[in-house]
Amino acid sequence: MARYNINYYIDNKNYIFIDINWHHNRVRCSIGIKLDDKNNWDLAKKRFKSSSKFAFQRNKRLNEISNTVSEFFENRLMKIKSIEKSEIVELVGRITGRIKEPEAKQFLEHFQDLISKSEAEKIIQSGTIKCYQSTLNHLKNFEQNKKCKLDFNIDWEEFYINFRQYLNNKGMANNSAGKHFKNVKKFLNYSLKKGIHSNSSFITAIKVEKRDPLKLALKESEILMIYRLENLPPKLEVVKDMFVLQCQIGARVSDYFSFKPENIDLNSKVLSYTTQKTKRFVKVPLSNLCLTILSKYPILPRLNKNSYNNGIKIICDKAGINTNVEVIKFIGNQTIREFKSKSSLISSHTARRTLVSCLSEKGVSPEHGMQITGHTDYKSYKRYICTSQDEAVESVREVLNSTYLLAG
Repeated sequence: MARYNINYYIDNKNYIFIDINWHHNRVRCSIGIKLDDKNNWDLAKKRFKSSSKFAFQRNKRLNEISNTVSEFFENRLMKIKSIEKSEIVELVGRITGRIKEPEAKQFLEHFQDLISKSEAEKIIQSGTIKCYQSTLNHLKNFEQNKKCKLDFNIDWEEFYINFRQYLNNKGMANNSAGKHFKNVKKFLNYSLKKGIHSNSSFITAIKVEKRDPLKLALKESEILMIYRLENLPPKLEVVKDMFVLQCQIGARVSDYFSFKPENIDLNSKVLSYTTQKTKRFVKVPLSNLCLTILSKYPILPRLNKNSYNNGIKIICDKAGINTNVEVIKFIGNQTIREFKSKSSLISSHTARRTLVSCLSEKGVSPEHGMQITGHTDYKSYKRYICTSQDEAVESVREVLNSTYLLAG
């Protein structure tokens, strides 16, 4: 006994309807075709008579519709899944064009979906969300600039060359461009795993260029120069204290301005918190300098990140930390060298490098240092150690002079 039955019939206005029966269910839908004359319809075969005009083309279309419905039933019944009437009505509507197929999402729409999903589920930090959004904005502008449409099946090698050139033409250094390529690759990997596309050529085609950026850390003497600044405006006084404290704690700014009084135990002289980025619980000993600063603030001030970074540059300049530093940028195949005041290059993240560099200089083991900073691997921790060539020369000279007896 047939599990389903498909037929056509004519209503009293000469419209053709498809009639589908299965498991005591029945659906009748117009397919949008009308007979010119009822005499052109073969009641036995349920098709146009071969003698009627365009009979071959019309019967071919009827067969296409019934075959598509039949394939749907075979697939579903094979999986022993129930079939709802509404599904059949929608299926016939799509086949006949009476219900429009939803437009497939475009490449950039899928990218926006990933950002929205990540933001809603809070699976990545807000700073990373902003970085993804920045990449998406650049991709949108790239489409407009090149008068093209990105999709998953493009030549990713050609995209890499053109998008890199576009970013470089905007004055973006290769390192910064590399962050956007990294985000594009993350998105393409995510969508590949989700089955949104199957084009894996991007894996080798898109390269993430990353050169070691200029790394700056402050010396102990420079921190003291900042701390001893006097007669500052109230806002800069707060920035000064918060920056010196951050240099002693080494927390990321995202964690730093999230601290609450319960994170600080003045009796045991310890700050404890769970890092937002690595979700690692850390305990930081509070030095006497930290305790002195904390005594001024029962509740740590929460500063705007941009205002904080601008304030740091001002206080470093006032403290005389303004030697010229050579900054090298790579834009495309160009190497651009310029000198900038050290104070203009210092930011909140310098505080983290300052602590790691200080711990390394004082002989604190990486294992202990990582317990304080929340780093999860030595490779990441090592990137925060800043040692100048002059310091390296003097350090090695001292070791050599104390180790070998030089012949006279």
